[in-house]
Amino acid sequence: SDELLAWCEKQGYYNHLAHIYVYSFDSDFHNFQTIDGIEERVYHVNKGIEIATKLKNYQFVSEAFKKNIMIASIYSYFDVCLYFYEKSLKIVKLVGNKTTEASIYNGMGYSNCGLENCVEAHEYYNKALVLFSQYGNSDDVIETLYNMGINCIVAEDYENASSYLLTASSILRILRQSTMRACNMSKLLGLIAFVCFRRGVMSQAYLYLNRAKQFLGHIFGKEGEGEQRYSDDSMFLLYLLEAMIAKKNGDYIK
Repeated sequence: SDELLAWCEKQGYYNHLAHIYVYSFDSDFHNFQTIDGIEERVYHVNKGIEIATKLKNYQFVSEAFKKNIMIASIYSYFDVCLYFYEKSLKIVKLVGNKTTEASIYNGMGYSNCGLENCVEAHEYYNKALVLFSQYGNSDDVIETLYNMGINCIVAEDYENASSYLLTASSILRILRQSTMRACNMSKLLGLIAFVCFRRGVMSQAYLYLNRAKQFLGHIFGKEGEGEQRYSDDSMFLLYLLEAMIAKKNGDYIK
C-alpha cells in the first residue's frame, strides 16, 4: 500500500522499500510482450533498482533484473529476456561475480536458441562453459553442455549435438549421478539416441534408446506411466523415437 511505502521511506528502510517495489509491482506478463516502452511499464521495478543502486546493493539489482527475465522467459519473450540480460551483465561485471556472469551467458544462450539465433547462442554458451569450468561446479558445466547439445539439435548439427550430449552423459556417469538440473538421465540418453538416429547411426540409436528405457523400466509401457514425476517429456521422447525407427523400418502398424 501507499502507506507502507511512505512509512518505509520515512523510517529510512530503503532496502525494504526497494524489495517492495521490485516484488510487489509490475508482474503482469503483458508488460513484457515487447521491448518498446517497457521501461515505463516496469516503473516500480525500476524505482526499486534505483534505490538499490544508491545503496550499492548490486546483488539485489541483479535479482531485480532476474525477476523481469523470469516473467519474460515463461512466456517465451526471448528478445525481452536478452534486453534485461544485457542490463544485468553490466552490473555483474561491475561486481566481478564470475559464476553469476557465466549464468547470464547461459541464459543469453538459451534466449538466442529460443529465437533460433544458434550461432549467437553457441558463442554465449562457450563463454559460460569457460567461466563455469574455472569458477563453477560440475552441475553448471553439465547443464551448459546439455544446452549446447540442444542448440545444435535446433541448428540440425547432429554430429556436434552428439558430442556435447555424450560429454554431459560421461560426466554424470563419472560422478555417479543419474539426474541433472535440466533433465534426468533417461531424457539425456533419449536425446543422444535421437541425434544418432538423425545421423543415420542406427546401432547407436538402438543402444541409447534401450539404455534410456532401462532408466524408465519401472513405468515404461505400464499403466499410470504419465503420473510419475519428471516422466512426461522423457516418455514422449522415447515413444517418438520408437515411432521414427518403426517408420524407417516400414513397420507402420507398430
